[in-house]
Amino acid sequence: MHWLSEPRNWALGMGGIGKTTLAESLYKQVSSKFEGSSFAANVRERSKRESELSVRDQVLSEILEENIKIGTSDIPFHIQSRLQRKKVLLVLDDVSNQSQLEILIGKNDRYGPGSRIIITSRDKQVLDNFVSDGYTYEVEKLNDQEALDLFCHYAFKQNNRLGDLMVLAVRVVEYAQGNPLALKLLGSSLYRKSKRDWQSALNKLGRIPNLEIHKVLKISYDALDHENQNIFLDVAFFFKGNDRDHITKILDDCYFSMHSGLTVLIDKSLITISYDKKLHMHDLLQEMAWDIVRQESPKDPGKRSRLCSHDDVYYVLKNNKGTDSIEGIYLEMSKTRDIQFSSKAFVNMSRLRLLIFCNSERYKQSGEISEVHLPLGLDYLPDVLRYLRWDGYPLKSLPQNFTPEHLVVLKLPYSNIEQVWQETEVSPKLKIIDLDGSQFLNSIPNLEDAKSFEVVTLSNCKGIRNFPQVSLSITELNLSGTAIEEISTSICQMKSLRLLYLYRCWNLQSFPEILERMECLEGLYLSEATAIKEIPSSIENLSRLRDLSLVRLRNLETVPSSICNLTNLDVIYLDGCPKLEKLPDNLGNLKKLEALFAKETAISQLPSSIGALCSLIFLNLPYSGLKEITDDLCRLTSLDYLDLSGSKFESLPASINQLSRLRFLYLRDCNMLQSLPELPLHLRSFQAPYCKQLVSFTLPRGIEELNEAQFEIASKRCYKIQRSFSAFIFTHSMKLNHNHNLLAELRFGIESLAIASIKRCCEEETEEVLAVSLNLPGSEIPDWFSHRRSGSFIQIRLPRRSSNERFTGFLLCAVTTFEGSYSGGFAYVRVTYYFDSNYEEEFYCELSIGYVKKGAMEPDHIVLGYSPRMDVDLLKGDYTTASFWFSLIQIKGQSLNHKVKCCGVYPLYIHPKVSKSSSSIEELATINQGSGEIAVDDCYNNDHDDTDGSGSDMSDEEMEPSPNKRIIRGSDSILRIRGGLLLSYCWTLMVCFFCGLCVFRLLESLVIFLSS
Repeated sequence: MHWLSEPRNWALGMGGIGKTTLAESLYKQVSSKFEGSSFAANVRERSKRESELSVRDQVLSEILEENIKIGTSDIPFHIQSRLQRKKVLLVLDDVSNQSQLEILIGKNDRYGPGSRIIITSRDKQVLDNFVSDGYTYEVEKLNDQEALDLFCHYAFKQNNRLGDLMVLAVRVVEYAQGNPLALKLLGSSLYRKSKRDWQSALNKLGRIPNLEIHKVLKISYDALDHENQNIFLDVAFFFKGNDRDHITKILDDCYFSMHSGLTVLIDKSLITISYDKKLHMHDLLQEMAWDIVRQESPKDPGKRSRLCSHDDVYYVLKNNKGTDSIEGIYLEMSKTRDIQFSSKAFVNMSRLRLLIFCNSERYKQSGEISEVHLPLGLDYLPDVLRYLRWDGYPLKSLPQNFTPEHLVVLKLPYSNIEQVWQETEVSPKLKIIDLDGSQFLNSIPNLEDAKSFEVVTLSNCKGIRNFPQVSLSITELNLSGTAIEEISTSICQMKSLRLLYLYRCWNLQSFPEILERMECLEGLYLSEATAIKEIPSSIENLSRLRDLSLVRLRNLETVPSSICNLTNLDVIYLDGCPKLEKLPDNLGNLKKLEALFAKETAISQLPSSIGALCSLIFLNLPYSGLKEITDDLCRLTSLDYLDLSGSKFESLPASINQLSRLRFLYLRDCNMLQSLPELPLHLRSFQAPYCKQLVSFTLPRGIEELNEAQFEIASKRCYKIQRSFSAFIFTHSMKLNHNHNLLAELRFGIESLAIASIKRCCEEETEEVLAVSLNLPGSEIPDWFSHRRSGSFIQIRLPRRSSNERFTGFLLCAVTTFEGSYSGGFAYVRVTYYFDSNYEEEFYCELSIGYVKKGAMEPDHIVLGYSPRMDVDLLKGDYTTASFWFSLIQIKGQSLNHKVKCCGVYPLYIHPKVSKSSSSIEELATINQGSGEIAVDDCYNNDHDDTDGSGSDMSDEEMEPSPNKRIIRGSDSILRIRGGLLLSYCWTLMVCFFCGLCVFRLLESLVIFLSS
């Protein structure tokens, strides 16, 4: 948040969201740094109760610290000159109109240099009209944890939350939807109440809203004019979550300006609009809208303007209680039982504009459709209907006397409709017709003259055999799942067509020649039209095409090279075309292509031009029989995702590590793959399971040095940012188990990635710190793990380290065994650990096993990785022990009936790179002791004295070895000591050589000087 970075700072948001609290907190923190300050609370109310000039005079009195009463809009010169010499902090809370700002703030020069003004408001338009500069912060709702903490603060007053009430507390938090005011009021009202009182209050909230909350929220609603109030109510009842343009089309004729009305609601924080133009509304505001309409007729729902409660709708329609007061009905049918109405259910509703009977998408996907039954038919629908949606409409036709002259949208999905209406009855305003899944529909009226038509959806209407006659101005046509056999040549004349859906048109024999340029078509979806053998070269006339889907065209043999003239293409789908053997040679012409899908094709080689796809992010070629990967692929500088699973190549080019943006690389079931070069540094997920011939791989080489300043930054940011994982999966690639040098090499690879993770943590734009995870066949903990034991629990002693060493986390390892069969799915090892006896502050790390196929699994696999923990200060001796539990978990979070055979822990310390004061030589960052195994052995011996008598169950390998045990290890220890001595001897020789060289240069200079 950049508060006070600008002279003027705005805080916007709905009522109760916390604008005032935020401004108050900031005012208390910084007001002492200014020469004068004032916090003007409740400007809106005080301006009504007193006057704006009175509020202004009180502000000036507080800033100048004397009683000032001016009473006019003009400020005397002597007062103005005093203000201009003062550095002032002014907060104006809850401003509601522009005149308040003009009087309270005035011109830019009213206050002295360095002054800051903070304004809170619910209405963005007020601020926009007054001035365009300044910093604007839209206050967001609390997240779930913050909301729960705030509610509990008021409901329990202390931190000792009562367990039996916490379930109910969560329900209250869900109701409040992150609104601080609602949480505060509800929490206070439930303080010291019984569980029964809590349950009663929650049940009441579902029916009768909290009046104090709604009193605050209704302020913004009351400030609207009559038309905008009705727009707000329509959105709350019928269109929450809908597309803004869609709503505007439906209601445009109902109101003077629907578009500007929605803008007003957005500016007043009554609704919000998402990135995809969907309208959203806080649940509390929606409940307020429901209550406003309920008050129109508290006891008789038939006399209200809008109905959306299924109980109210059921009562009105079942008992014919409708009146001409009703303008809209919304019934979510999945929330009620199948219902039966009389044929005259709508007879008295002459002003009904909106009728919506719908099933939720999830409910429809389950195959169950709740229905409204009309055993005697339907006699009447109001002619003023603008929006008619009736999922599963039970009749064969609409009422004969229905004249849809105002109808804008007709949606009858999964209906029994056979005929919509006669051609002469087509509404001149109709823009959208959706008859998806209407099995008995054979045709629709001729719509060629319906100039307003925009969208026709006839998907899954299996009785449709002929291409429909629709307006040439149509923008979207969906014929997926129909029985059409050919596409009319008139399609080339549909110059406004943007989207054409032809999924699963199994009878479609060919795609027609595009004889004219179609400059609006952006999406062509021709998937599963299995009879199509070729795509015409004239497809290049679809000059604006962005998405092309040719999925599962079983007989498609070639893709025309002219497709590469479609320079606006973003995505191409070619999955499941088993006869497709090659991609066009000029594929590289598609400079804007971002994704290419060609799964399960016969493509054996990629064109050399593929490296020219400078925008390609997603390349998906699994099980396509690729026999070779060349350096051309490694020129894809934007590539983020690459799937080459099931390919037949033996290796990847070394230049693969040049794909600096690649985060996802998948090589599953590459049975010919034998070795892997150094992998790209920024991989987040690498998977090469079931690669039967794979014998070696090289982890990415990360940055090998860091300085002290970078460690300081990382240690402060590590615990504040989100943790995520970088996983390398080699499950079932069994030949890796025979590479005896691999585990030793992995140590340096993982440690190198650990340093890269720390480096990444230092960068301001980074929002996550990476843990590293690796899984491969094996049955033993690597020797370089300083702490090892059998079983799934291990406790270690933490060493005391010198001041120039920084603890950065743990290297963790487990050997897992899957006994018998496995049901298949994703699995991982969860490591939970804590320090000393601090059970309440647990840490955890997840080491990915990856996806394991159903059936028997090889019994032993090694899972190891790095868990960053830079925020734990172990250097100062704050902790002495750490305890670790390793457990196998399915992706659903349930424990598996398998086990961890043994586990290991390795505390990771790094020497930062520092500058020596005596010379310009810099000491590189080194990992752990830096001098090889001799230092590890020192740590190994010194860290395991059981001096506390706690009797912790540590194995012999963890305890300090006795002299006899050291003799048993003699040869290994002698080798380690000799290695250390040899390293020290080489270091001494190098220093002596350097010093001797310096002395020689000094003597040489002295001789030259004397001879001169």
